Amino acid sequence: MSNAPGTEISLERSVPLNADAILPLLREQLEALEAESARDRLKLSAGVPGSGTLSVPIALQVTYPAPHLGHFGIRITPSARHALYPDFSGALDMVGTGLAEARLRLSGTYHAPFSILGQLADRTLLHGIAEGSLAGFLDRLAASVLAEVERRAMERYRDR
Repeated sequence: MSNAPGTEISLERSVPLNADAILPLLREQLEALEAESARDRLKLSAGVPGSGTLSVPIALQVTYPAPHLGHFGIRITPSARHALYPDFSGALDMVGTGLAEARLRLSGTYHAPFSILGQLADRTLLHGIAEGSLAGFLDRLAASVLAEVERRAMERYRDR
């Protein structure tokens, strides 16, 4: 990671389910993504203006809280083969906003590689790519939690 100041980011997604009920599922999904990254199979993707999509294999490290707390430490680094990609350090928080709604918030700092030159590229040519890839990560996580809830509900329905 660079010693240069990073770029602060905060993204949120709404999940139409009770936070306490889905917290264990969120933990399971993070564990599954972390396992994918250990096998070099987890990628972040973002749209690149005029070029399509950029996908980069990443390593995901998660710090897990006590079982009933919705605050996870998140560290995302590019695989060794893709050192041109920014790294991210922050947190994923699940906040209940009602009986049937929760918000997932990914916040932290990403650091462009190559210090000043990397920051310049991030602010000009590559503007929005790191944020877009982190937004995609958060969308994927929210969608996987919802899909698991649906899968389990269908399983219970079939078992009746």
